[in-house]
Amino acid sequence: ENEYIYVDSLTSTSSVAWEIAEKNKIPFLSRDIFLDNKKDLDYITSKFYELIEIAKKEGTALAIAHPHFNTIEILKKFLDDIDKYGVKLVSIKTLVEIKNQ
Repeated sequence: ENEYIYVDSLTSTSSVAWEIAEKNKIPFLSRDIFLDNKKDLDYITSKFYELIEIAKKEGTALAIAHPHFNTIEILKKFLDDIDKYGVKLVSIKTLVEIKNQ
């Protein structure tokens, strides 16, 4: 069975990826937020807080980011305290299942 999941970064307004994924019966998600358009610590931190707010408001949120040093440092900080924010980190596969309920 196909275990692929397509995650669209939404960096192109002319993307047809969702159509191709749908045609090929590949689960498809698109990001809600891009965490590190800027490499600045304060900017990335603010985006993490925005991610949490989206998750609380919408029930789920999907973020994408680059493996930059600052992004990883902020991610570690947030993961250490994830419980206090009232959100849960889940796999992409679990997120697809939640969205398909």
